[in-house]
Amino acid sequence: MTSKTTNISTSSKKNMVLSCADGSAYSMMVGCGETYIAAFALAVGLGQVTAGLVGTVPLLIGGLLQLMGPRGAVWCGSYRRWVVGCALLQGLAFLPLAYGAWHANISVYTLFATCAVYWGFGMAAGPAWNSWIDRLIPKDALRPFFTVRARLTQLAAFLAFLGAGYVLVAFQTKGETLTGFATLFVTATGWRLLSCLCLGLQSDTPLRTNAGPKPNFIIIARRLYTAQSSRFLVFLLASQVGVHIGGAFFASYMLAEAGFPYYQYVALVGMCYLAKIVTLPILSTQIHRFGSYRSLVVAALGISPLPLTWLLAPQFPVLLVIQFFAGVAWAAFELASTLLIFERIAGEERLSMLTVFNLLNAAAVVTGSLIGGAGIKLLPTAYAYPIIFAVSTVARFAAGALLWRPRRMHLAVQSTDATAAEKPAARAA
Repeated sequence: MTSKTTNISTSSKKNMVLSCADGSAYSMMVGCGETYIAAFALAVGLGQVTAGLVGTVPLLIGGLLQLMGPRGAVWCGSYRRWVVGCALLQGLAFLPLAYGAWHANISVYTLFATCAVYWGFGMAAGPAWNSWIDRLIPKDALRPFFTVRARLTQLAAFLAFLGAGYVLVAFQTKGETLTGFATLFVTATGWRLLSCLCLGLQSDTPLRTNAGPKPNFIIIARRLYTAQSSRFLVFLLASQVGVHIGGAFFASYMLAEAGFPYYQYVALVGMCYLAKIVTLPILSTQIHRFGSYRSLVVAALGISPLPLTWLLAPQFPVLLVIQFFAGVAWAAFELASTLLIFERIAGEERLSMLTVFNLLNAAAVVTGSLIGGAGIKLLPTAYAYPIIFAVSTVARFAAGALLWRPRRMHLAVQSTDATAAEKPAARAA
């Protein structure tokens, strides 16, 4: 091994460790902050529809804010400076929520605006981070590294979510539930600041020569209609609509409609995290064996019937089992879909392409949640949730049908699915 190789290997190992630490700290923020925003909206008295929409509608505003991403990286002259700056502003967005929780008062507009800032800067960092990390990690180390990183981040989110649930229950027993939320949001800011530190310690890389062009909607539209990626990208958008018709109102249903206490709600969501942690190594191996596209087809079938299973809410033990299998399906879905994004979008296009796609994705999320919110608002109370969960299930199956393709196309991309470099994702409904 040459000295140059040794130096690259040492630098790469350092960046891998710091990236895992960054991802873990970020996931701690998500586990004790982001995942409790809907519950906070309910606790402060803003209602079930607001609680469902607060995790989705601000995404559209965030999607517009993150269009500055490609230009921002150029303005800063560095992927690292742009990503760290966005991460810092994202973490600070929890402080207005903490203030509102402490004073037991926050308006719908303030809540939505704060969440728009949170998701906007988080989304703005994403495309630049993808381009940056793609140049930090050796190609032959991508799949094992991101499998390990995904498992660590899921574990961190799981532990943070459980710990936050314990804190919330402890404050609830003292009649200080909103003070508990304030504590969680301040803690979330602290974790994101630690994440910023880990990001700042990683090596910087030169900007790609065309990293800064303004996002071009014509390019993304053309990509949507290419033979290799059309079904996949359209599926991602359609699936977001279907998922969020029902998924956006999971917390509202479990806490307000089904009446589960916080500790049972925490157990249900925590079971999904646990399933991801336990099964990710196996799923990574199987996805590598069978290909990302085939794996995504199976995962899409797995997540489709989930909303109807939530109607079994009175049977808490049954729901725990269902949530475990839901976690497995979502882990496969997240990993396979993100691998396909990196397999089918060239590195030199990735920053601008993902910036535009994030906006389309946010619009799909908002569309789904607005359909679900309208159902809860307009339908008779006794039938609202069953109907929107049924519609969500049908929409998920319909989106999954977009993945089926003629055998000719299947043969054309089969080798690409099985051999391309792999990276993880992290999001479940």
